[in-house]
This record gives sequence, structure tokens and C-alpha cells, in this order.
Amino acid sequence: MDRARAYLSGDLDAGLDAGQLRQVVAALVAGAAGAAERALALLVLQSAGDAVLGEMFADGGLAGELDAGFPPGEGAGGQLRADLERFYEQRFGPGQQAAVAAGTARPLVVYPAGEFSPGLLGAGLADLGVADEVPAAQARAALYGRGDAELEQRLEGVSPAEAARAARWIARAREAAGWADRALRYLTGDLAVRLNAGLQRRLATALVTGWASEDERWLALHLLRAASDEDLKDIFEPGLGLLPVLEEGIPAGHGLRPELDSFLQQRFSGGPDDLAAGRVLPHRQPAGRFTPELLDPSLKGLAADVEPAGARLDRIAAAIRLKSSEKLSERLRGLPLVERARAARWLTAIRVALHAQGTVPGKVLATLERSIWACASRNFSRPGWRPGSPQPPHAMKLTPPSSGQGTTGT
Repeated sequence: MDRARAYLSGDLDAGLDAGQLRQVVAALVAGAAGAAERALALLVLQSAGDAVLGEMFADGGLAGELDAGFPPGEGAGGQLRADLERFYEQRFGPGQQAAVAAGTARPLVVYPAGEFSPGLLGAGLADLGVADEVPAAQARAALYGRGDAELEQRLEGVSPAEAARAARWIARAREAAGWADRALRYLTGDLAVRLNAGLQRRLATALVTGWASEDERWLALHLLRAASDEDLKDIFEPGLGLLPVLEEGIPAGHGLRPELDSFLQQRFSGGPDDLAAGRVLPHRQPAGRFTPELLDPSLKGLAADVEPAGARLDRIAAAIRLKSSEKLSERLRGLPLVERARAARWLTAIRVALHAQGTVPGKVLATLERSIWACASRNFSRPGWRPGSPQPPHAMKLTPPSSGQGTTGT
């Protein structure tokens, strides 16, 4: 059963040829096989491509094994027999069971495309096998900006099993492309990842195209929500076409469409209608950038991407000692989300370093802790998640990846 399930799930390491599939199906219906095994055998047959099916039934032997494994009867057994006969009719045509048993029937044209290979998605992938490692540059070139419908058209005619393999391969390629990783690192304040408005636009596009997952599309919305008004004006510059890309990637009826509509309504004066007409008027999030000087003028010249030590650390502690957490929090809350994340990273490093000294008053550490909390007070969870999912995928924690690698391109 494990081999059959792996095949049906699209496991890229579980490719089975016609002979192997025939063995799997025969094993599932042999002897005292239960209803679950026999139902799984039918699912494997229904998911096979035309050419593969033809090879499996070429000598009539499998048809005999199926006839013995699905005897006529009442109840669940009788229903399975009816399902087998329906399979024959759908895949070989009405009245062809005798020909199938004799090994002379040919499958109807239902799934003619054969096995999935990356080359089906574009000529630039023709040199890659399904199990090959996907180079990041090829993954980006193959998937960036391509609508779901375009990719589905490329895969027209593949069997359900091969479509599952295609979906697995695309997920692997998207991981290699690094788009979600880059967005997460940016949103969590990774100082090695700085994105101007143009790069944010490209990243948002990548996260809603090329068979992006629902989590990636959600991430695109949070990337846009985190942008300042100044950046949004450039991101949605008329003529560059991000709005139609978003509306195609998150169409009407999609679970995330209310969030897209809410974002457009809240962040643009005039809402989506004005935006579609070329009037780009973002509001509600002025631009800003975190530097230590924001906390106190005495910290001017300190860089947020350098962890202070020694005299500089003492200088920071002295500045914090004179401030209330309320005052610091007020200054930090006005920053754009990404800059607040950068502030939280810097303040956390300071808090750890000062605690390690063992000589800093508890008031300073408490002030830092409350300031860090102020930076992180807006979470990334998705409100109103539908019940029934034990772990809402869109309530994920935006934590930086463990890798300390540099940024990836779009």
C-alpha cells in the first residue's frame, strides 16, 4: 500500500513504470485483500496515463487477476465490482471487457501526455530530470510571472498521478528559487535583505504566480502590507501591472481575496477602483527607517547592523537608563513593520549583551524588553481562519531561517 500511496501522492522518488504498477495493483487485490486495498488498486488504475494503462493490460493477465479480486456480490464488494466495470467503460470504452481480458483492447484517449518531465513547462527545463536538483536561476526563469492557467495548459493531458508529480516538482523548484525564504527574512528584519520598491514588486509577483502555494500568496499580501506609503506608490506604479497580477493570483472566490480587497481598500485613498484607474494614493504608513539614534540623539553614528560591545554598549545602556519604555515604544510603533522588525533584532541583541555583563540595572533590561514587545505587537496571524484546520497555515510564525546565507535574487 505504501508504494501505491507514494505513487498517487506524486512522490518524485517513487516513479513506477507500467510493469511495476501492474505488480502493485496485483498485490493489492490478491488473496484476502480488504476493501481498502482493492479501492486503492482502482485508484491507481484510474490515475494511470493511457500508454501506461495499455502496457499494464497488454496480455490480459491483469484483467484476470482483477476479475478474481473483484467478485460480483452484494454490499461493499458489489460496489467495488461496479466501480471496476465503470473503470473499464471509462478507460477502454463500453462493451470492451472481453477485449481487455484477451489483451487486445486499447485505452481510450483520456490522459495522452505521458510522464511528467520539467521540459513540459518550458524549453529551458528540457535538460532536467524529475529527480534532478533544480538550479535556482532555472527555477526562477521557469516560474516567475507565469499564471496558474498557463502552467495548467502546459500540463494538459497528463494523468492525475503525473499531475501530482508535477505539483511536487514545482514546489521543489519554488523552494530552490528562494522567494518565500527571502520574503520571510525581509519581513523579520534580516539586515542582509534590503528590498527597494522595485524588488518588493518583483517578489510580490513571484509569490502569487508560478503555481505558488496558498502560504506564499498570503506572504505576498503581508509583504505589501508591510510596505511604506512611499514604497507602495512605486510598487503599484501605473503601467507596471502588479494589480492585475494580484487579482489573477488571488481571484474572486479565493480564500485570500477578502484580505487582498481589504488591503487595497485600507492602504489606498479611493480603494481598488482608483488604483485600477491609475490613481495611486497610498496612505496610513509613512516611510521611516530604524537607526539607534531614533532612541536617543546620543546614539548618533551607531549602526543597526553592527552588534555593539565595550564602550558603545555602555553608551547605549546609559541612554536607555534615561528613557521610559513608553517613550521608546511610542517612537518605535510609528515605523513601518519591517523597520520595527529590524529594531527588535537590534534591541534583542543589546538586551542579551547587557544581561551577559551582569552589572546593568534591571530597569534597563525591563525597558528593553517592553520596547522589543512594542516592535512585535502586530502579529502576522490570519484572522477568522476557517475551523477544522488543526494548525492554520497562515498563522505561521515569521521567524528568520536558520541559514546565514546571503540574499537570493528574484
